Amino acid sequence: MRLGRYLSFAPTRFALQVLTVLGIIVLVNIAVPFLARSSSPRQRLKTIQESGPVTDLFFGNSLIDAGVDARAFELGFPGRKAVNLGLGATAPVEHYLMLLASARLRPSAVYYGFVDTELTDSIRADFSALSGNRAMVYYVYPDTAIRYYASESHGLEFLLRLGRLIPMVVDRTAIWGRVEKLRRRIERIGLPAEATSRFGRDKDFAEVAALGAASFRSHIGLAVARRRPLTAPILGFIQTVHRRGAAVVFIAMPMPTTHRLPRYGLVEWANYKGYIQRLLEAQGARLIDATDWVPDDGFLDPFHLAPSGAAIFSRRLGQTLGSDMGVPSGTAH
Repeated sequence: MRLGRYLSFAPTRFALQVLTVLGIIVLVNIAVPFLARSSSPRQRLKTIQESGPVTDLFFGNSLIDAGVDARAFELGFPGRKAVNLGLGATAPVEHYLMLLASARLRPSAVYYGFVDTELTDSIRADFSALSGNRAMVYYVYPDTAIRYYASESHGLEFLLRLGRLIPMVVDRTAIWGRVEKLRRRIERIGLPAEATSRFGRDKDFAEVAALGAASFRSHIGLAVARRRPLTAPILGFIQTVHRRGAAVVFIAMPMPTTHRLPRYGLVEWANYKGYIQRLLEAQGARLIDATDWVPDDGFLDPFHLAPSGAAIFSRRLGQTLGSDMGVPSGTAH
């Protein structure tokens, strides 16, 4: 008798559970776009749409995001109008996608900030890595992103094509990022406050800066010995800028002495920098070495410039370009 009662009600109970789960999924997919509406990539896209005529565009990761003070650049290079499209926690593929999205701006010069061997390093990424700011690959020229990231992985291509249809996949960190911040706050209850900036915890950047210092010499030596080329998205970046009739300048970004001296004082780095310069010049691009332009008190952490450091770097960059006319002169058009 009890078994009969269970069997008669189990389908109803199961159906209610299924409907509840489906309802939660629908609600989450409705909520996620709302939570992600002000994400950094969408803010950059909004900047592109709302911007007036410009002469100079800056691209790169958080080093450019933090390091370029457009107003200071314009003071150093009168007659210019600059826009910073740097985006934290991103890689060359995302920078190229943002360049493609900026077609309407028509600058006369485009700048790309980089650190270490970013221009020749592998561009591979898995599904888990393409989240946060890198989730822009789902909605900014996704076919181009797939061509770079999933050319050798049908599984990743399937996940990217399917995922772009599901908001809770595209902007999955809109929720989990908030959960992680809450977890860290709870974890730190009763402990001294951690030093942080808008880019994250200072200790995380210190750990990253410390990693790989010993192997850096070998890494850059192999890059030159094996004649590693500029990566495909970097080549695409340069070619697209040239097709739009603009000059392209690559900038080795300022670094504090704790990063610069153990790495950039090496003979191997001088060789690598010369090698990169030849590769860029062969593509019609220019290289500026700004690694030692800012004193240590101009940094927020082991990588990012503070506002004071950004002003120093940006104004000097504008003055350098204005004095040697390394990019076309003139006003915004």
